[in-house]
Amino acid sequence: MSLTRLAAFALSLAFPQAAAAATALVYDGPGICDGCAEAAAAAVRLAGLAVVMAGPEALNPSRLSEIDLVVVGGAEDTVDIRRGMTKAQFRALRDHVRGGGRYLGLCAGAYLAGDVLDDDGRVAGLRLFDGDAYPASPYAARVAPVTWRGKVVALYTQEAAGFQLGPHFQGEIVATYADGAPAAILARAGAGAIALSGPHPEATADWLEADGLPPATLPGPAFAAEFVAALIALR
Repeated sequence: MSLTRLAAFALSLAFPQAAAAATALVYDGPGICDGCAEAAAAAVRLAGLAVVMAGPEALNPSRLSEIDLVVVGGAEDTVDIRRGMTKAQFRALRDHVRGGGRYLGLCAGAYLAGDVLDDDGRVAGLRLFDGDAYPASPYAARVAPVTWRGKVVALYTQEAAGFQLGPHFQGEIVATYADGAPAAILARAGAGAIALSGPHPEATADWLEADGLPPATLPGPAFAAEFVAALIALR
């Protein structure tokens, strides 16, 4: 991980003539739902990053040293994601982020960044922020209003995470649900940084069709790309 390279890339977002290379590892291992990694990858590409799709075999210090951003998207069960990694791979991911990497968690990936992943508290999360994620929306898919940096947008949710933040949380509450609960956050994690969203900002209209939901206007991957850019630029 090169903070100099990240700084140069953040500069290039504002000044395109300032060339810089940044690479995102979009996790596509056990537990990730069909199409979820690809949707996250589309948003990351729109933010200007090169994308590598990989499973748990890439979660080692040597490979992660070449990665600027790790992305974990949606899944049927977050515990399945955790159990698809060895202890060493899980520890390497956590250490990479805390050592200066960037982590984007969307829905299941947001849960993974929290304290515990199961009701019994036996499966630990990455513990990348002070607090934990909890189910803030029903399991059934729906489109819900979310206030994102002061603007109400319609986002796809399915058992979407909300965030219970601890007293030492230092970061930005980027979005809130209708009841005021945090829906997306941006924060430091040791020397690194995280961007977590319970709803799916990357979702497109075909998600609604697949779930038998009525048509709705979703902001889509370009909107999610702005979240990625904010994460990369965070200092």
